Amino acid sequence: MKKYVLILLSLYSIGSYATTHDASTDNGNNNNNLLVQLVDTKLSNMDDKLTRIEKTNQDAMADLKENLDTKLADKFKQLDDRAGDINFWFTLIGWIWAVFGVLIPLAGGWFLRKKVNDNIDKSKQELESFKQDLELFKQNAKSNIDGQLAYAEKILALIKENHSRSKRVADEMERAGLKLYYDKPISEIGSENKDSIAAISKVIKDVSENQLNAKDWFIRGLDAANQQEYYEAVTYFNKAIKLSVTDKSRSVSYSNRGTTKLKLGQYSEAIQDYDEAIKLNPQGVEFYYNRGVAKDELGQYSEAIKDYDKAIGLEPTYVRAHFNKSCAYALQKDKAQALIWLDKALQLGCPVADIMQDSDWQHYRNDAEFKELINKYDKNNHANQS
Repeated sequence: MKKYVLILLSLYSIGSYATTHDASTDNGNNNNNLLVQLVDTKLSNMDDKLTRIEKTNQDAMADLKENLDTKLADKFKQLDDRAGDINFWFTLIGWIWAVFGVLIPLAGGWFLRKKVNDNIDKSKQELESFKQDLELFKQNAKSNIDGQLAYAEKILALIKENHSRSKRVADEMERAGLKLYYDKPISEIGSENKDSIAAISKVIKDVSENQLNAKDWFIRGLDAANQQEYYEAVTYFNKAIKLSVTDKSRSVSYSNRGTTKLKLGQYSEAIQDYDEAIKLNPQGVEFYYNRGVAKDELGQYSEAIKDYDKAIGLEPTYVRAHFNKSCAYALQKDKAQALIWLDKALQLGCPVADIMQDSDWQHYRNDAEFKELINKYDKNNHANQS
């Protein structure tokens, strides 16, 4: 830097000299000497300043270096301290990991062993419970088998006893000439043959009640009803219903019990029995007819007509169903329909005498159309006699 300053001063001196030389040649030497001295002085002063600046810069650089060294030393010390802390924590984590690496397998083994032991204990308990259930099953099975054997022996004894009873009853029926009638199914045994019913019932009464079958109780019911012993008849029909083995025989017993209740004035109960009979045998013509009669007695004429229609649908020539339907219309004061169905009943052979005696037609006996219809079929002139 000092060198550059000297060069600049030299150039400046040369320029100043050239200018002074042209202006004043006379004083050249003196001025030159003064200039030289002045330059030397300035250079000397400049050199001193530069020296001081350089020294000042060197001192500042030295201080800066010292400060930087101190700060760097502090930073490195801090890093060393942190490195120590980090090393400590890594070491601690390593130990913890090592401890857990040992404990976890141990704990896992302990839990697994406990689980296995628990399962073994549970299996033992289940096995013990199964043994107890098996033993109980064996006992129950043995008890059931013994019970079934006892029941089978009882049934076998009853079969033998019934066979003996049947043979005795058959012999009695044979001697009384009733075997053919007794051998009929329940559905073909009617109450109209009162003498046969009474004779068979008399034979059956000599047999122990626990040996009687459904047909025996049914016949006793018919005989009681024929004797107007209606409550006894209901009891006998109850037993017939209980012992019946086919739907058809049970339906007939229900129907006859219903008819017995009808005679007792128990119309609603009678309808219930006919309902059961129809469920068991929907083709039973008499079931619908008798239910219609019970509904008539309750004043349910429209419902009664529906039942008569069903009976007529199953048996188109059913005279009583046609006549009862005409009576239901007569009770409803529907003269037109009443006469139409009365005409059909008369065509099928309904006796005029029965019509003239029936109270359902008492309001029409003096009616001209009624008389005309009766006279059409009446050979004995009942209409005019009334």
